[in-house]
Amino acid sequence: MLKQKQALREGADSCSSDAVRILVIGAGGRVGGAIMEHFAALGHEMIGWARADANLADGEVLRGLLERQDYDLLINPAAMTSVDACESAEEESHAVNALAPEVMAQVSLAKGARFFHVSTDYVFDGHDDGARHETDPVNPLGVYGRTKAEGEQRVLAVSDRFLVIRTSWVFGPHRPSFLDSILQRARENEVVEAIDDKFSSPCYSMDFAELLEPLVAEDLGHGLLHLCNSGACSWREYGQWALDVAGELGFPLKARQVGGISLAEMEHFAAPRPVHTSMCTDRYTGLTGRSPRSWQEAVRSYLESGRAKL
Repeated sequence: MLKQKQALREGADSCSSDAVRILVIGAGGRVGGAIMEHFAALGHEMIGWARADANLADGEVLRGLLERQDYDLLINPAAMTSVDACESAEEESHAVNALAPEVMAQVSLAKGARFFHVSTDYVFDGHDDGARHETDPVNPLGVYGRTKAEGEQRVLAVSDRFLVIRTSWVFGPHRPSFLDSILQRARENEVVEAIDDKFSSPCYSMDFAELLEPLVAEDLGHGLLHLCNSGACSWREYGQWALDVAGELGFPLKARQVGGISLAEMEHFAAPRPVHTSMCTDRYTGLTGRSPRSWQEAVRSYLESGRAKL
C-alpha cells in the first residue's frame, strides 16, 4: 500500500475553504521536505511521496498511482539530480526528468487539479554573465539539463496554465547540501576550497516554501517562473560567507578562509557545467508583490536556526 505522510497544523480546521490538499512528490528532498513542513504548519492537508513511494522511471505505474490519489495541487520537486550520473544513465534520466512530469501534468489536467513542476538553472548554457530571465532561450549543456528542459516543455504542452518553477543551489535542513559540506570540511581541515568561476543564486529551501504561499493561495502564475534568493555569487563566495557567519556564531572551525579553484580543475566531473546561471526573480515579485531576501540573509538565517547538518 502506498505510504502517505499526512500532517495538519494542530487545531487547524482541515475542512476550511482555504485548506488545499497538496501532494508533494519528492517529499524526502530539500525542497519537498521544506514544502511539507511549511504548508502543514499553515493547515493544509499534506500528502508526501518519497522515493520509495513512486518509481518515477515507470510512467504507467506512476500514472496509476496518481489516478488513485485525490489532490487539489501537485508539486513535483523530484528529479534525477546527480548531474554526472545522468551522463551515464540517459534513459533513466529521460524517464524521470522528462517523461514523469508529463504524466503528472496529464493526470492533473484530467483531475482538474493544479500542477507546480520544479526545474533548474541547468537548462541554460551559462555562456553570458548576468541574471537569467524566464524569456531567455534554453540551451542545456549536458544530459541533466537537456532532460529537465524537455520536462518543462512537456508539462507546458499539456497545459500552459501549469507552473514550471526554476530554482538553483538549494540548501536547507531536510538534506545536506554544499553549504553543510563546506562547514563540515572547515571543522575538520585547515584548508578548504571551492570553485571560484561558476556563478548562480543560492536558494534557502524554507524561503522557497514560504515564497510559494501566494502562488498556492491564488492562481497567480502560469508558465515559467524563477524563484530563489536574490543576488549571485560563486561557489567560493558562497562558502566564504557561510564560514564568516559560522565564525561569528561561534562554530568551531579549523579553516576560516575558502580558497578558490577553477571549474577546469575539476577533472572528475563527467558532465559540463554552465558558468553563469544566476536568476532574476522580477516576474515573481510582479505577480506577488514579494521580493525574495538576499542569499546572504538566508544563509545567516539557516545557520542561526541550528538546523545545519554538521
